[in-house]
Amino acid sequence: MNIIQKKQQLFFIRHGKLRLPYKDHSKMPFSVIADLANSKMSPSIDRDYIIKAIKRLSDTIPLDAIQYIYASPARRCQETARFVREFVKKKYGRAIRVKTEPLLREIKFDLRNLYQQDDKTRLDLQDINRAVLKAIADKNKNIESAERSYKRIHAFLKKIESISSLCISHDFFMRVCEIYIKNKGKPKQHFTVNELENTHRNLYLHGFATDLQFNLFSLL
Repeated sequence: MNIIQKKQQLFFIRHGKLRLPYKDHSKMPFSVIADLANSKMSPSIDRDYIIKAIKRLSDTIPLDAIQYIYASPARRCQETARFVREFVKKKYGRAIRVKTEPLLREIKFDLRNLYQQDDKTRLDLQDINRAVLKAIADKNKNIESAERSYKRIHAFLKKIESISSLCISHDFFMRVCEIYIKNKGKPKQHFTVNELENTHRNLYLHGFATDLQFNLFSLL
């Protein structure tokens, strides 16, 4: 892989994969997925996976040039940030400051109020994801709307320093962030489920890069 050009100074990645038995959503009971979504359950990430994934990530992102890591308060994001910091320290001899950033938290919702299912029924993850995205677009009272998340992204990007930074966050929030970047930060109030579905699904330790003027959008 080619390293992303250093002029793309802002990198967003999803946190690392959760440790067993929580890393495969398709094999989880619905109640576990719901508790992960609302943070009632917060397991550690898979150490072996994250170490290998960061090595691959360094082939794409110039980690030697990163000055700050901004991480969601969630345990899985904080642990991901710590492993990235340790990798950079060991490989490049540099210390990166990690900042906990509440504005990068996942979109808040209670899945049980958005999707009716029990642990005895086979999961349809695509259908569940669509239900969540529809609720985000429709301003369902049981979830943070896309409009509010969009404003949260705006607030975060206005406060960060103009240097190379790595942002560790969550998939649903990053989907709204993708729309924000492609819209070049212009105000936006109305969203559709199709618009949200047409964003990229952010896999573990994957995401996108941009410059600080939002002229570029590159998948990682």
